[in-house]
Amino acid sequence: MRSRFEALSKDVSINLPPTLILQEFIKIIAIETNTVFLYEEKNLRGQMSITAPPNLKVSAKDALYFFEKILQTQGLALVPRAKSNVVEILPAAEARFLRLNISQEVPLDTQQEFVMRLISFKHADLKRIQATLQPIFSKAGAMLLYEPLEMLIVLDNAANVERIEEIIEMLDVPEPEGVGQAVTLFTPKHSDIKELHKTVTDLYANLQRSGKAITFKLVIEERMNALFIVANKPVTEELVSFLEKIDVPVEGKQMTIQRLRYLKPQEVIGLLQTVFPKTASVQLVPFEPMNAVVILASAISTGSAVSLIEQLDVERERGVEITIHPVSYAEAGPLGQLLATIFTDQIVQGQDKGETAKSSPVKIIPETRLNALIILADGFTTDRVIELAERLDIPQQAAGDVLYELVPLKFTRADTMSGLLTNVFSEIKVVEKEGEKKSQTTDSFKIIPEPRLNALIVITDQKKLSQLKSLLGMLDVFQEEDRAQSNFRLYALKHAVAKDMAPLLLELTGRIREIATQTEAKNKETADDKPSQAVETSGEISITSDEATNSLLIFAPPETLPTLEEIISRLDVPRLQVYVEAMLMEITLTKSLDLGINWRVAGEDDGRISTGGFPGTTPFNATTATAAGQNSAFGVVGGEIEFGGQQYFSFGAFIRATQQDQDVDILANPQIMMLNNVSSSINVTTNTPVSTRTVTNNNGVTTTETEFKDIGIKLTIKPQISGEDSIRLEIQQESSNIVTSGATSAQTAITTFKRELSTTVVTRDNEIVVLGGLINETRRNSANSVPGFRDLPLIGGLFASSSDTTDKTNLLLFIRPKIIRTQDDLRKVTRGAKSRYESSNAGNTAEQLMKEMNLD
Repeated sequence: MRSRFEALSKDVSINLPPTLILQEFIKIIAIETNTVFLYEEKNLRGQMSITAPPNLKVSAKDALYFFEKILQTQGLALVPRAKSNVVEILPAAEARFLRLNISQEVPLDTQQEFVMRLISFKHADLKRIQATLQPIFSKAGAMLLYEPLEMLIVLDNAANVERIEEIIEMLDVPEPEGVGQAVTLFTPKHSDIKELHKTVTDLYANLQRSGKAITFKLVIEERMNALFIVANKPVTEELVSFLEKIDVPVEGKQMTIQRLRYLKPQEVIGLLQTVFPKTASVQLVPFEPMNAVVILASAISTGSAVSLIEQLDVERERGVEITIHPVSYAEAGPLGQLLATIFTDQIVQGQDKGETAKSSPVKIIPETRLNALIILADGFTTDRVIELAERLDIPQQAAGDVLYELVPLKFTRADTMSGLLTNVFSEIKVVEKEGEKKSQTTDSFKIIPEPRLNALIVITDQKKLSQLKSLLGMLDVFQEEDRAQSNFRLYALKHAVAKDMAPLLLELTGRIREIATQTEAKNKETADDKPSQAVETSGEISITSDEATNSLLIFAPPETLPTLEEIISRLDVPRLQVYVEAMLMEITLTKSLDLGINWRVAGEDDGRISTGGFPGTTPFNATTATAAGQNSAFGVVGGEIEFGGQQYFSFGAFIRATQQDQDVDILANPQIMMLNNVSSSINVTTNTPVSTRTVTNNNGVTTTETEFKDIGIKLTIKPQISGEDSIRLEIQQESSNIVTSGATSAQTAITTFKRELSTTVVTRDNEIVVLGGLINETRRNSANSVPGFRDLPLIGGLFASSSDTTDKTNLLLFIRPKIIRTQDDLRKVTRGAKSRYESSNAGNTAEQLMKEMNLD
């Protein structure tokens, strides 16, 4: 980027006001240096105070240095684009990973430009060098290790990189022989660790170097299928080299095809090649047609690869990326579990652990092979996870195993408690020994406040963790003097609707406070010399719902929160559902002056009721009585039915008895699933145009105004479950049809026939309710005669006939509600719907409906 400015033939002239906005300053530099700057306005904040003479003339190099220094104070950095005059202005934390100049020995152009330098080592230990240099890094810098090539990757501004190189040059010297023993972890890829341990011990036990026996120690770690090597660097390198040579596949490789659901094969292979370095033991081949990865490796390596793929191959929202973050000091397993607990979608306040929602946007997978964390999240959340991970990744100097614990607080603010406990556990303690007093500092101990959860992240050993929890039990209590602390709670509802519960809780808390205030006033009036014991209820209560997460955000006095928690837990319960089957049946009865009597008989024997009938013109004898009995139906549904002056003891008997002189038409058979106490409706209508007005203007042009009416069936039902099996149904039903004969259009006047029903009934689970009586009656009179003969006296009636016909249409509504309590009930309903669909394809829809409604 320096060469771009030096290409200018003249000095840069800058005229700066005393107070300048950063965005305006960038415009001045862009114009004077003929450079295009790309930036986001949200990253440019605040104003600057600049003291400089007017029309300041500086060289291109000084202008660049001046400009970079100002951006550095604002937490920004310049990232030039190769072979162009375009420069990006980015936050320093982002700039360190974007299009940096990569070099090993090339001189650096500027002192403030972000660069990436690859530094190789000859003698020193990479991890020890990293721990030594970490404190002098800038906040935006980073330092990564690549052990296969003994190389350190440094990302920082040029000035810092040059200083780090000078320090490394002085530290990278050979160690004296026998000095500097270290522990190295070797993880075999194919062989059994017990066999490797026996082989190395047998071969190296009696070997000598320079007349001295080789000293080393091997420890088996079965849980990780690894070996710990304790030796100095030359011996360790020799043992690791030998182990790698003998750790080869046995009896060839096995092939495994791992299909993917959400990821692409190339994405998986790129990640696995980072976790499993490129060796001859593991081969990964993408297979796009099946969206799968073919793994060629040993059984151990295949199992590890498949396990990692299954954790990564999950459904992700748009913008979610996969990031590998190396861990330097801590163990990836415990650290990953702690971060996964913190960065969850739903946190249960007051519990020891958080519960991760199924749709949580953050997933953290510990990778023990690399001692790294695999993070699945969006860019913003990933930065937050890495920032907290770096704060937790500290050198472990505590005695015993280092533990990570998330300790939630109820009444005290996390930042306040963090400072207090840090002071308590970091004090110097006095140790008495043989009459002398010596000062001794405590072991390493770290507490990080987590304001979002109002919790403490504690890093220490088991002993101090127990002491801290015991002390917290005494400190984290409600304090009357500080009523503003820890008054906020977030409740994630599982079953109830947050926006409906929020007004209810507000109304309820208002009444509780009103009653408490009245009680307190009454106690003050009746008390003698004793102070009142009424509960203090002062303080504002705010309850807000978040529809996106279905959560309640509550700000209230601490003494009110337990009551609200109890109310919420009782209201946030699963709601029962009701499945309603309805059948709308229209029965048309036509009666004429036809002679003949239709007899009906009914009898009762041993509690069994039978009905039957035979035509009036048929003699009544044993044969006809038996035939009538064969047409009978048994059972009572909802009691007796009386229609047309007759009583029927089942719907089947009623329908059979009217088949000879009626038309039975099933208009609709709707089914609907609804929540308890929630109104649901079914609307099966036709939007029919109806002419409302016709207007003719002076030119003879006729205009017709039309409106549309819904013609068909409307059904609204609201269930209310009371008790075990009782159901209260509020029913509103409307049926309408067009009476006008012939085709209809917008210009044709039509007549509609509408029948409405509104009622409330109480029935039991899975029983049928019958609603009827909406009858439409039509009378038709007709006369036929022979012309000229009808008027003859006495015998005129022999040459004429008349007919009187009455049509009655009765609308019956059958409703059967069923309470859905379990998944088994829901599956039965689904199977019933499937059976109806199959029956409709077979052409016996009406018979199937009659059978299901117990009307056959």
